Amino acid sequence: MNTLAKVINFKGIGLHTGKYVHGRIYPDEQNPIHFIRTDKNDMPIVAETGRVWQSHLCTQIGTSKDNSISTIEHLMAALHLYEIDHAKIEIDNSELPFLDGSAIIWARELVSKPSANTVARKQSRYMKLVQKKDSFVMLWGHPEIHIHSSIQFDEWYECYHYEGEMNQILGARSFVLEKSIGGLKQRNLIQGGSLTNALVKTVAGWKNGPLRWENEAARHKVLDLIGDLSLAKVSNQHMIISYKSGHMLNIQMGRMI
Repeated sequence: MNTLAKVINFKGIGLHTGKYVHGRIYPDEQNPIHFIRTDKNDMPIVAETGRVWQSHLCTQIGTSKDNSISTIEHLMAALHLYEIDHAKIEIDNSELPFLDGSAIIWARELVSKPSANTVARKQSRYMKLVQKKDSFVMLWGHPEIHIHSSIQFDEWYECYHYEGEMNQILGARSFVLEKSIGGLKQRNLIQGGSLTNALVKTVAGWKNGPLRWENEAARHKVLDLIGDLSLAKVSNQHMIISYKSGHMLNIQMGRMI
């Protein structure tokens, strides 16, 4: 597969920690995607499902609770969509920058080149299902990638069907219900959240439009799903149906493949 053609510098604020971070992404022709905390003298963190530490409101991987990286899903989605599976990512804190809440800023910097080694992509021959209450992810093998994503919160419902056009999801931003913000902040989450990096849904509509697409929230769920499943080295030959899913179910699905 591929690695990067150049070094990428990045900086920004973490969504949940609210901390300002710096880092670099390096070409690495020999090793699959891995993270290194430059603020710690610890071992590399390989980007794989077996390293997932938690997946509640973001995806966090690590070798231990102290040596971990969180909110990796947008960068992982961009790398997967550009077929980059070899890279070294250095960062000086515990969370990647959230940037504008999508993967488009990551994607603008990505230029790939062939790497010396390959990473085998997995395909499921049989249907897989993970479910929690009425939320679920269903997956089975298919000649091409198709992802149907639906979300529903009370009376608000929207959906999107993805067929491999990455420019239709890379810019889809994260979102939050306005009524949930207070509780999340009390739990020391979304400390770096703002109207510039997340869409806020109110009873009356969107607080900080305009939207990039009418169904931008459902498109963002596809982006998250791709980023999470990339940790399982899932191939692009699947039909996937996702309803009210989040990182936890996405990771559970990755572990089944």
